[in-house]
This record gives sequence, C-alpha cells and structure tokens, in this order.
Amino acid sequence: MALTILCAGCSASEREQVEGEVRAIIGPRAADGAWRVSLVKMGSRWSVTLDGPSRSAQSFVAESGRLRDSFAEALGDGSRAPSPAPAARADVPARVTRDRHRCASCGRSFDLIYETVPDEAQEIVSVACPYCWATSAVLVGEAAAFTQAFIAEKVE
Repeated sequence: MALTILCAGCSASEREQVEGEVRAIIGPRAADGAWRVSLVKMGSRWSVTLDGPSRSAQSFVAESGRLRDSFAEALGDGSRAPSPAPAARADVPARVTRDRHRCASCGRSFDLIYETVPDEAQEIVSVACPYCWATSAVLVGEAAAFTQAFIAEKVE
C-alpha cells in the first residue's frame, strides 16, 4: 500500500530527517493499508496526526528529540501507552469532552476529544485538521493543553 507524509514548518534538511524517521517507523505497517502522516513544526515541538488502517486521525504532540518515542507510544509499541490528560484537581473526576470545530481552510467539521474537569481554565492549542492537515487554533482544557492529550477525529 502507500505511506504519505506531509511535513510543514521546518527546513528542507529537517524535513528530510523527519520523513526518514517516519518511514522507518511506519514503513513496515504500510503493507497493511494506506497511511497518511501529517507533521507540523511548532517551535521545538511537532504536531502529528496519524491516519491509517487501524486508526482515524489520531493526533499528538512530540518534542523534537522524542519523535520516535512519541510514535511508539501512539502506535502502542513497547510498554508505554499514551497517558490521558490529568485532572486539574484530584478531588474532581475528569470527564471526556468532545468539541466540534470547523476547519477554516477546507470548511469540514472535526471533533476534538480531551478530558476536562468542571470550571477548568482553557488554553489555545494548535490542531491539524484530520481532512486537509491545515492547522487551527482551538480552546481545550488547561490540563489537556499542557500535556497535549487531545485527539482530532473526522466527523462521519
């Protein structure tokens, strides 16, 4: 099958290096079906969205030096699993929040899913549209923004 890598916000040499890392990580999985990986450089971090046969538009943020580890966590390789956003207050249970957003670029709707607690402050984060990979600035709960524990999903 195919592996498509979309990369933005970085130099040509950095793009070449990151694409090589992604090919090494995702390459063997491409035999199972088509994969699309979007990487958007934001300062010292990468906003990553994976779309493949076993997942639909899974988004996460990775530090530049931890790209391989972050992919392994997102793909479920090894003993580490992506950790959910911690509750802002331990005495109040977190709840899953699903906010609908519309991409300013392609106009399609997508859901942003994260955990929050009542009366939690919100922060602005950058999210890649799961359809066209354009980035949008959206509000999420403070804990989810801090840990980058949110997922953008296509609305079917």
